[in-house]
Amino acid sequence: MINLKGEKMTKEFHMMNKREATEVMSMYFNVVRGSYLKDALDSFARKEGYGQEVILISFDTDLDDYDQAQLPKLLDKKHVLLELDYPAVEKDQIAYLDFRMFYEYLALNIVKIGNDSENKELLKLLTKVKNGLNV
Repeated sequence: MINLKGEKMTKEFHMMNKREATEVMSMYFNVVRGSYLKDALDSFARKEGYGQEVILISFDTDLDDYDQAQLPKLLDKKHVLLELDYPAVEKDQIAYLDFRMFYEYLALNIVKIGNDSENKELLKLLTKVKNGLNV
C-alpha cells in the first residue's frame, strides 16, 4: 500500500500469542470440517495453504512478493502463517507457527474428532502431513 505522501505502508496486524493461536486453530477446525478438512490436510502435506471464509493457513509459496511485503516479517520455508481476518476481528490477526507446532495443533484437533471411520482416514492424511513437513 502507498499512502498519500507516496510512502510504502504495510498492513497492520495483531500478532497472536500462544493462547490466541490455540483458540484460532480450534476455530479453524470448526470452520474446516468434513471433506474440507480432508482437502486441507492433503494441501498441508504438499506444503500448500488452505482456508475458508476469513481463516486461513498459508505457506511461503502461497504468498507473492506483495503479500510477503505486507507482513511484519517474511514467512520462511519452516513456518506457516495462521490468519484470522476482518470481519471476524477488527484488526487482522496472524501467528507464525513452526512446522512442529503446526503439526501438533493438527494432531491435537484431529484426535478430538473421535474414533470413527472418518478419523482413520484423517489419521492417514495426518501422517502424510507429518512426512511432508519433515517433523
